[in-house]
Amino acid sequence: MNTTVRPHRYNWLWVLFCSLIFAGAICDTYVNREYIKLYFQGQELNITAESWVYILIIPWGAVLVSTLSIFLNHFLRKSCELRVYRGKFVLLGWRQAEGMVAFVMTGVLFWIVFTCTGGNGVFNGLNNVYFGVWGAFMNSVILLATWLRENKNIESIQNEERNREEQTVIANR
Repeated sequence: MNTTVRPHRYNWLWVLFCSLIFAGAICDTYVNREYIKLYFQGQELNITAESWVYILIIPWGAVLVSTLSIFLNHFLRKSCELRVYRGKFVLLGWRQAEGMVAFVMTGVLFWIVFTCTGGNGVFNGLNNVYFGVWGAFMNSVILLATWLRENKNIESIQNEERNREEQTVIANR
């Protein structure tokens, strides 16, 4: 079971693809900032150099998180057990943390979609930033839903971990 490709790995690839479009379009807007006038709720924006740093960090952060998630999905397939009071254990690993990463990423992209797109938003109309943001957001929602569907049954995760332990014991003989 640990050798199979989990379906949400492909969702991470789509989030990465859309985040790259978003990041490239923001960089293009930054490079051409002297020629482009950005408006928010009908008022022209005067964006400082410090603000541009924050604006550029968000899409490139999404690219970095998506890339790292793809690599962590490939290389960190095993979870570790943490024994707690009275012999009960908690599964900890990338598979469990991935849900929080997907949730936070979906939340951040929702905030960007909610505040920066639309009729009065900074990025309204048919452009690469608009499609990149919306594509990354929609794919992150699908990613989160796929992760929830895969991890809804704790017993199947525990069985997978037990099978991993049995395979390790057999391999060490």
